[in-house]
Amino acid sequence: QQCGQNMDKLALDSISVANQDAQQFDIPADTTVFFFYNPFDAGVLETVLHNILALERRAKETAVHPARYIIYVNPVHDAVFQNSPRLELVGSSRVSQPTHVYRIRA
Repeated sequence: QQCGQNMDKLALDSISVANQDAQQFDIPADTTVFFFYNPFDAGVLETVLHNILALERRAKETAVHPARYIIYVNPVHDAVFQNSPRLELVGSSRVSQPTHVYRIRA
């Protein structure tokens, strides 16, 4: 509820938030950025990454395959992403929290 109110205040119309089991979430085909602030244990994160990569595989079958990125703040389970040959680390920062940015390879 608070998240929705904050989004309204900031006029963030192009961002959506879902409050449900991330492993069961049906990712919209037009999603281009995934933001994670160390939300899950490694097992759940692996499942979510599998679902994101499946979205990219389905996109290859259509004419729609935009660049997709994963932003991972406080990357406690970063090995999940580092071990994926489908991801490329394209940036990192340590401004307030360690943050890694990955591009999903098409």
